[in-house]
Amino acid sequence: MSNPINIDQLVNVTEGDFGYLGSDLKTAWDLDGSVWRGLKKLGVDSIFVGHEHCNSASVVYDGIRCQYGLKSSTYDRANYIQGDGTIVGSYSEAGKPIIGGTVIALSEKDGSIREAYHFIF
Repeated sequence: MSNPINIDQLVNVTEGDFGYLGSDLKTAWDLDGSVWRGLKKLGVDSIFVGHEHCNSASVVYDGIRCQYGLKSSTYDRANYIQGDGTIVGSYSEAGKPIIGGTVIALSEKDGSIREAYHFIF
């Protein structure tokens, strides 16, 4: 992925999608695709991926919702939003940092996702 994507500005998104993508969804945590194939075989429909410095989003990819936690500091690489709404990943300040936390509230009844969003500082 060469250009970061601000999902919040896209028109055609799956309900519940939000956040920012700055790199491919699977490269950092599943280099050979074996984890992904295992998740698909088990019928998994949603995973919490943790966090990546370039991805802080909740999106459906190949039938599975991938939820990445929002980076909580500007240490090392972080995503920044520029005045025109463009998202850039950088090792130095390049606009307003997109940092904070990802809130994912689950239903007490069945454990489904009731609400999910970024809390940005």
